[in-house]
Amino acid sequence: MRWLPLGLAIAAFLIVITGGWIRISEAGESCPEWPTCFGRVHPFVSAEEQADWWSEHPNETDSRGIGHRYSTSQIFSEWFHRLLVLAITPPLLAMLFLSRSLKGESGLMAQKMSIWATLLLGIQAGAGYVTVEMDNEPWTVALHLLLSQTFIAILLATWINWSAAVECPNTAVFREAGNINQKYAWIISASIFIVLGLGALVSKSSAYAACGVGLWTSWPLCNGSLLPSFEESEIILQFLHRFAVLVVGITLILTWRKTSNSKNGLIKTGTILYIGNALLAALFLVLAKSGYPSEVSLLHLIIGAAALQCWILISICKAFPLNPLENE
Repeated sequence: MRWLPLGLAIAAFLIVITGGWIRISEAGESCPEWPTCFGRVHPFVSAEEQADWWSEHPNETDSRGIGHRYSTSQIFSEWFHRLLVLAITPPLLAMLFLSRSLKGESGLMAQKMSIWATLLLGIQAGAGYVTVEMDNEPWTVALHLLLSQTFIAILLATWINWSAAVECPNTAVFREAGNINQKYAWIISASIFIVLGLGALVSKSSAYAACGVGLWTSWPLCNGSLLPSFEESEIILQFLHRFAVLVVGITLILTWRKTSNSKNGLIKTGTILYIGNALLAALFLVLAKSGYPSEVSLLHLIIGAAALQCWILISICKAFPLNPLENE
């Protein structure tokens, strides 16, 4: 049963991917209400039915205008995203029940984290409702993403703690966490968490195009200048995100070098994912001359979330007393 939290974490990561697809396919408002879509429990809503719904709800708005109509594929992506959230609810409740009934084996901490995971799923559903009601305002999208990452982190912590409680720790995971200070690992995780939130704000607002497109012109420069005018809020947000990416990236490289004498597979993986993702963002702006590539944007989200969870896993491993590195 200790593998159930890990399975839920993987499922939650897939939900994040579907959420990213909704964003790049511009389907974030394809279900203008929650939990139904245009008053239907299915995604097959015609243009005429959408028009009827808008006429029946004159107080509702769409950022693209009331005359905009969504395709079936766009509505399906939003509908399927919600369905996946509903699908993980029963196994999550099962995990909560098992952690309580088997608390002698799972441990008190696993039981507490199961409760937090259940509560957070409800909070995340509420955040999804707010996102829909506010027509996908950038800050609501960023909040929705960060809450999902917190949910995954709690599930990973539950898995590791449950494994440790039954004295069956995943020694490979513990060993690959490397010789790194626990507080330092959490600081890095928090920093990547902030970078991911800033990235969500940039990608959902017009800030992603604030520095233009093309090699050198838009990256590493901004509109052809090393220090452009900071009169526009979009450019400020773009530079804030870039600065955070740079600082964290340098920190990760130095950490890799410092722990190179120990088994640090997770540190290597997390650093490579992070640096590679920063270069992928540059490629996105270079390729944008012929239109912004949505697939690259989705891949950017996936790798960024994976890098974050990799470092969170390192932090979790260092937080538990049952650590094979310490026992040797």
